Amino acid sequence: MDTVKTPHSRSFRRGMLSACLVFTGLFSFDFVLPVAAQGLAVKNISGNLVAGGEIQNFDGNGVQISAQNEYVVYVADQDIENVPEIYSTRMDGRGAAIKLNSPAVEGQTFVRQPFAISSDGSRVFFYVQDFGTETGSLYASPIDEFAPLLVDTGVRTSIAPIVNFDGTRVIYAASTEEGFGVFSKNVDGTSQRIQVNAADSNLFFTSRVSFAPDGRNIVVSNLEDLFVVDTNDGSALQLSTGTSSARGAELYFYSNDGSRIVFWVGASTTRDAEVYTVNLDGSDLRQLSRTFSPGVGAGFPTLTADGEKVLYAAGGDLYSVNIQSGSDNLISDAPQDAGGIFEFKSTSDSQRVFYSSRTGSGIFDFAVFSADIENGNSERISALNSGFSSFKLSNDGKFLVSLRQRSNFAAYDLYVLNIETGELDRLDVGPTNFRAQFVITNDSQYLIYSYFGGDIIPRLYARRLSQGPTL
Repeated sequence: MDTVKTPHSRSFRRGMLSACLVFTGLFSFDFVLPVAAQGLAVKNISGNLVAGGEIQNFDGNGVQISAQNEYVVYVADQDIENVPEIYSTRMDGRGAAIKLNSPAVEGQTFVRQPFAISSDGSRVFFYVQDFGTETGSLYASPIDEFAPLLVDTGVRTSIAPIVNFDGTRVIYAASTEEGFGVFSKNVDGTSQRIQVNAADSNLFFTSRVSFAPDGRNIVVSNLEDLFVVDTNDGSALQLSTGTSSARGAELYFYSNDGSRIVFWVGASTTRDAEVYTVNLDGSDLRQLSRTFSPGVGAGFPTLTADGEKVLYAAGGDLYSVNIQSGSDNLISDAPQDAGGIFEFKSTSDSQRVFYSSRTGSGIFDFAVFSADIENGNSERISALNSGFSSFKLSNDGKFLVSLRQRSNFAAYDLYVLNIETGELDRLDVGPTNFRAQFVITNDSQYLIYSYFGGDIIPRLYARRLSQGPTL
């Protein structure tokens, strides 16, 4: 593992970065297995997968962490190649991974992501699907033992199950005589299922379902209108009509106090993409994003941790807007920033945002920036100066994990930046044709990651992000 200093470190001097990167072997292709950096333990927590096996897509909910950061749950063809199943393993690596589903049969059944973990971290909800079909069965299992319980059959397995906040009911899509419906049922499968989209037979989970902070209702879309649906009795309130600004809402979420909904409407032949907010009763519908020149729309809004502002990208720049007052400002004002926002995430104190952006037209011409959400004043993080685009930020805002493509274009390196000290650690594995997937635990203590591609046997690794008790 290599260490480079950023401007946040007193020992960093301008002009030293390129020399440091060459000296530390940024473009080395030697095969090195994951090892501990500065005494920080790296542990294989999944065990070995069968030859040809693969851990499923992290960003597709193939790997999730319990809220208490005690267990990692993942989907992988660990025992039989091309037959994904679901496993639970302890974060500290003690004991073997536990298969939560009844053994799948090659060519007949398999576990399909996505899945869900209850908010108390005690249960996992997952789908078992038959080959050649679009439906399957919904199961619930304790996270720490093999004891699968059938909740319902005929469910639509491409749509993630969602558990309400008190952990008593699970919401999912299932077959009906008319097609598919959205249902709520006790987590132990004992109750009759309640259809929560009775107000609109076409209303089912599209790209997203958002829970209210108190867990009593959800906001969903039928690709034309937004609805607030009670998760207990299925009653629904239509927030908009097909002729309103909310038509075609694709991304939506509650404000922190649960009083408003923020949503994003994609571009159409008659308008550009825009961000709006509306009260739960449908009143006070307002546009939050700026109106830009034709062809420039706002995209992918996210809420700051304090719930006061919405961040969104538009025209290659990053903006923030106050939900209540509507006042907004340009964040991405660094002179080196050439536009083209890739990713952005704000810190838990809602003071700063990290974003990756183009710095030129070359294939490696993008970098990571940090900016003040209120005033802008963005600055380029020199250690993540070239080739860094995809990243994740720990909830405490102290660590940034990023991938960088190698100069041979066939592999990526995984980096961990300690924002406070400026130390940049690189994890090297494999000569060519490999990728990395990763998540950071909710408590910002551990990095969970896996490499895949080439001749690498995928495994799930856990590594502490800071000094402290080893795994």
